[in-house]
Amino acid sequence: MQRISAKLYVEDSSAVTPTAIIPVFHRWISDGAVEGLLIDVADYKHVPEGPGIMLIGHEGDYSVEYTDGVPAFRYERKRDRPSESELREQIHQVLRLTLIGANTLAENPDPHGPIGFRTDEVVVSIADRLRAPNTAENFESIKHEVEAAVAEIYGAVVETIERISEDARVPLGFRVRIDKAPALKELVGRVQTAAAS
Repeated sequence: MQRISAKLYVEDSSAVTPTAIIPVFHRWISDGAVEGLLIDVADYKHVPEGPGIMLIGHEGDYSVEYTDGVPAFRYERKRDRPSESELREQIHQVLRLTLIGANTLAENPDPHGPIGFRTDEVVVSIADRLRAPNTAENFESIKHEVEAAVAEIYGAVVETIERISEDARVPLGFRVRIDKAPALKELVGRVQTAAAS
């Protein structure tokens, strides 16, 4: 499947200043701060509950977005790597890049101060409407892969997993809540250790 994304919500909405994210993302391009070929920054902050500030990449896009009315850090994989053919592995890799990206932003904050991210809730979406239309059947068949990928990374129990919307026009989405979720830095340490082994 293509166009799999994951996002983490910020702890404090007032800590995010969209305009200040723009130079941060430009710095990511020049520094190669996150994985992937990074191309440009797009400003959609004028769109209500929209994509916010996007860092456009070749393999995937990073963003600080507002689609739920709450700022969140999001990574969307646009192109799958040949080795990532299994859906669970694709979701795992998207979660890994989301966590690393959010931590990079948390450790290198914008000039207005640090940004913290909640780890007790993660949203995974599949915008590939051809292969995964938003139906109850697809939710039931895919949620086990989502749950397994999250549990593997978190090393914790998935408390609940819910379908975000029943509207067929909306991409298939999974809201995952994790019991006793580790802190972001610990999660990033886990995925980096796993990737190195």
